[in-house]
Amino acid sequence: MQKILKKQGAISSIMTFLLLGLTFLLVSAQIKILGVEHYGMLVLLLSVFGTVNLINMGIGSSLVSYYTKHESKDIFWNLYLWIFIIFSVLAFIVVILGSLFYKEIFNVLSLGNHNLNIFAYFGAGIIGISRLLSTIVGIYWAVTVNFLLLRIFDFLSFNISLFSIIILYPIRDNFNEVLFISSIINLVAIIVTFICVMYFRSGIENLRPDKKEFKSLFITSLEFQGISIVSSLARPLLNTLINTKLGLNYTTYFDIAIRLLTAGRQVIVAATAPFFSVMTQLNNKNKKRYMYLLIKKYTFYNMVAAVIFLAGTYIFSYFILSIWVGKEMADNTIYLVKIISIGITFNISSAVIYNSFLSFRSGRLHVFIHQFILVAATVIMMLLNFTDANELAMYYSLSLFIGAIYLFIVFRRLNIR
Repeated sequence: MQKILKKQGAISSIMTFLLLGLTFLLVSAQIKILGVEHYGMLVLLLSVFGTVNLINMGIGSSLVSYYTKHESKDIFWNLYLWIFIIFSVLAFIVVILGSLFYKEIFNVLSLGNHNLNIFAYFGAGIIGISRLLSTIVGIYWAVTVNFLLLRIFDFLSFNISLFSIIILYPIRDNFNEVLFISSIINLVAIIVTFICVMYFRSGIENLRPDKKEFKSLFITSLEFQGISIVSSLARPLLNTLINTKLGLNYTTYFDIAIRLLTAGRQVIVAATAPFFSVMTQLNNKNKKRYMYLLIKKYTFYNMVAAVIFLAGTYIFSYFILSIWVGKEMADNTIYLVKIISIGITFNISSAVIYNSFLSFRSGRLHVFIHQFILVAATVIMMLLNFTDANELAMYYSLSLFIGAIYLFIVFRRLNIR
């Protein structure tokens, strides 16, 4: 099993590295085409409207768990189809109702003076819907353990709207309209992908939803609901805080810093991507001792990789930033990168523990608390009086450190010897 995990992990890491390289090129193009301020506005809007994912209620994670527990895959695909339909309807209802207050929403985000209109609102909202639906579509490759195609799909579904903006903005030069048109392209692509997934798999015998199975699925999803809600709030709150306290330019600087660091994190953590489904299977088969031994082993690998990551960040980050986004942007971002990298290092070290806790019921409470720590830290930062970006970066890094330490302490107490 460990050989299979290492092979799949290596493929996942390499694929993640290649796709992140393409993402970096897209980000660089966006900044050049949109400008620093408009890019910061886009980051803020997409993160805030990404909270449409709150509708998810943990259904994605519970579907994966459902697939591993049940023999009848036909029932699973029936649920998969109806979850996509139900969530599509719910998401559109939420976005349409929110449009009644779109001006107030922009004012709360400190964007009231940036000439945003209803097209920008629906553009950001529909992209949020697309990303919610893409998490459901991606379950297909997660449960069939095809991490290569899952990585490709995640990349395309997340970046198709951004790629469209790069093409359309120089032609239209209207942020509101371009955002709206790009969102429609994104949504159509997700729906077409879903139709293809349903077409190429074996047929569903009964299209009517099974009420009993739906009830069972939603009860399971409640275990993930708190995690889903809290984890969806952390980044939007942070971006809102940055814009309110420091302005859109610093929203861009922080986004660049966090993107660079999370790119390194994703490459390292991607090596343990196949680990989650294996942990779920081991837990379901009550092989907890073997599960904990694997967690300890892979956590040690991540800790070594995290130390290498931190050293590499301090040595090479300015050089990478200069090539990626230019010397001026590198000068404004380098200290943020160095400060936040300390917190990210601890986050990487605890990533395997975090993912393994998702695989069993009692562990999900600790994941929820971990996510709550990050959100609570952001709320506390909103109440603090500061004007320095480096100070904010220090608080953010500290919240990541506290969250990681919490996971280590809990795992040590739960460890089965």
